[in-house]
Amino acid sequence: MEPTSPSAKQAIWLVDDNEELRTVVSAAFHEVKSHTIECFESAEVAIQFAKETSDDPAVILLDIELPRMNGIDAIEHFKKLLPRTKILILSNFDNDPYVDQAFAKGANGYLLKPFKVEEVISAVEASLRNEMPVSPRVMKKVADLVLLVHPLARDYGLGDVEIETLRWKTNGLRNKRLAEEMNIGVKTVKAHLTSIYKKLGVRSETEAVAKVLRERLLAPGVH
Repeated sequence: MEPTSPSAKQAIWLVDDNEELRTVVSAAFHEVKSHTIECFESAEVAIQFAKETSDDPAVILLDIELPRMNGIDAIEHFKKLLPRTKILILSNFDNDPYVDQAFAKGANGYLLKPFKVEEVISAVEASLRNEMPVSPRVMKKVADLVLLVHPLARDYGLGDVEIETLRWKTNGLRNKRLAEEMNIGVKTVKAHLTSIYKKLGVRSETEAVAKVLRERLLAPGVH
């Protein structure tokens, strides 16, 4: 699927075994008419559909607690079949193992239940802008996972400013706020991010954070 602008109508998949949630979220997307939405009650059904369809979704909203194959395990399958698709986790859990595993597997965002449908729509739009939508309680845990620099970060040639930039990004700061915190211009922030992505061999903020967590490039620590 060729990349399109975030404002263009794109396909969204919702994988959740809660019928009421599927109905509510689906109705919300149909009402705003921003994107099309396809619903699945299990990861297996969605994975099979991914093998058969030529219309790749832009975003998958993926529940963690699914019958048989859970959402964490499903991420790997979707990433292989749909490498361009963003995956946003829907979960009742904000504890470290789930958060850590989800991002390490390649999740592009993490929303805690219960949520308002407006939050889901907003998260989808943010993901299409290559941002990382994460519920506030989860963002704190993501930040705690990457506080201290691990020597492996140096192996990628990351400099001190780039490491600081990456650490701020794990706290969910947008470029304008990050520029204010670091007392630099937004264009400079973008230049640092471009350099970071090139050195890490990734294409976006969410891919960078996932790589940091997966390879423990910034090791756990305390404030």
